[in-house]
Amino acid sequence: MFSLEEQKELIRVARESVWARVTGQPETSLGKVASTGITTPRLQQCSGAFVTLYKNGELRGCLGYVESPRSLKETVAETGWKVAADDFRFYPVDEDELSDLRVEISALSPLHKIRDVEEIQVGEHGIVIEAGAHRGLLLPQVAVKYHWNRLQFLEEACVKAGVSRDAWKKPTTHIFIFSAEVIEE
Repeated sequence: MFSLEEQKELIRVARESVWARVTGQPETSLGKVASTGITTPRLQQCSGAFVTLYKNGELRGCLGYVESPRSLKETVAETGWKVAADDFRFYPVDEDELSDLRVEISALSPLHKIRDVEEIQVGEHGIVIEAGAHRGLLLPQVAVKYHWNRLQFLEEACVKAGVSRDAWKKPTTHIFIFSAEVIEE
């Protein structure tokens, strides 16, 4: 578990990165965002992460990396910068929206390939479905939000991957699980 100080630091990094993108700062400014503030061993570990933005309780963007060769702080900085304008499902965040946004960060554990879908614990695990060149990921909190059971979670991950709802049953499909520590403002 992240300490309160580490949680605040990650939220700061995400927020400042979103602000930098929205106000036209270059991506190179992220180095400064990630290198200032507190540094702890947990924040320096290489880790995948997602940054999710909400506006008035509604999803406003979510992007991230399942795995990253960069420190968690650097990954959050880059992901915050990208989610402000690169989530194809939404228009880029406007400067007028900045004060209305709520930030959520999901710091991910390494992926673990499963052999049996019974290993998936809904609410504890996120899943990645790989079917050929198609890949779909759902964070653990998504299944909880929509009250999905294991089967629904698998089917929706297949939909996200752009494959048939039952593609998870095929022997050529790979299923990975991971956990996420969620940090909310």
